[in-house]
Amino acid sequence: MSTALVSGRCSVTGIPYCWGVPSELPPESPAPFAVFLLNGIGLDLEGFREALQSPGLAMARYPYRQGCHVALTVPGFEDEAGRPPVDPLSMAVQGKQVAEFMETFLGQHPAREVILYGFSFGSDLAVDVLSNLSAGLPLSRMVLTEMNVNAHSCFITSRITAAYAAVRRQGPERNAEAHKGFVSLVVKANTEGRISNTLMQDMAHYFRTIAKKDWAQLALSAQEASRDPETQVARLLGLTADRPNTHFDLVFSDPQGLRIIQRRLETWGGSLGRVRALDATAHEHFHHMSKAGVLENLSG
Repeated sequence: MSTALVSGRCSVTGIPYCWGVPSELPPESPAPFAVFLLNGIGLDLEGFREALQSPGLAMARYPYRQGCHVALTVPGFEDEAGRPPVDPLSMAVQGKQVAEFMETFLGQHPAREVILYGFSFGSDLAVDVLSNLSAGLPLSRMVLTEMNVNAHSCFITSRITAAYAAVRRQGPERNAEAHKGFVSLVVKANTEGRISNTLMQDMAHYFRTIAKKDWAQLALSAQEASRDPETQVARLLGLTADRPNTHFDLVFSDPQGLRIIQRRLETWGGSLGRVRALDATAHEHFHHMSKAGVLENLSG
C-alpha cells in the first residue's frame, strides 16, 4: 500500500496541512479513521512528513492503516516569512482554531473514528482543542506524548521564555537575538550534564527550525505552557470523564514526568475516564515526532 500526500490550507481557519490517503482506502464514506497530529512549539507539519510517508502505515499490524493521517501546523508556528502580520495567539485561541480545523476537515472528509496525537506543546494544546470539540465528534483516542506536567518538564518552553525576555531589541533583530540566547541556554544545560548528548543532537535540527519562526509567538506560547502545567493536567483529567468512549494514552520519556502522572492518576479524587500512563523512558524527547515514535505510539 502506498500513501499519497496532499497539501492544502483550510479555507475557514487558514491552517496549512498535509494529509496522507492510503491507496486502499475503502471507497465508502465515511473513512474508518482520521488521525490528526499536533506539532511541538515552534515546529510545524514538516516534522511529521516522514511519518506520513512511512511504509509502516500500510503494515497489517498498524491499526489505522485504512485511515487518513493529517499533519497540521499549529496556528502561529508558520515560518515567519509566510505568516500573516497578526498579533501572537494565546493557547486558548490556538486550541479553538485547531478544533475548528478538525471539524471543518471532517465535514469534508468524514471518518467513523477520530484520533488526536500530540507531541510536547501539541499535547499541552490538545487540552484546549478537546474543550472546543463538539460532543458528537467521534473521538475514539488521544495519544499525548511528552506533555508538560510540572516546572521540571518545561525544559524547552521555560528557556524560550527566558531567552526572549532577556532581549531588549525590537523587530527582526529581536528574533535573532532570542534564538541565539535560547541556543546558549540549551548548550549550557548540556555542558552541565542536564541533557544527554543524544538529545543535544536532536536539538540541532530543532534550532534550525525555530530560527525561522516569530519569536513573539513562541515566547507567548512558551510562557503559557510553562505557567501552570499542573492545572493543565488537571483540566485534561477532568475532561476525560466527559468522553467515556475515548481512550487517553499519556506517554512519557522523562522518568520524573511518568512518576508524576502516575501519582496524579492514583490520587485523583473525581471521576476519571479511560486513561493510561505509558512508559517510554527508553527513548529521548524528539522520538515521539519521528516516524518510529509516531508508529509505535499509535500502534500501542
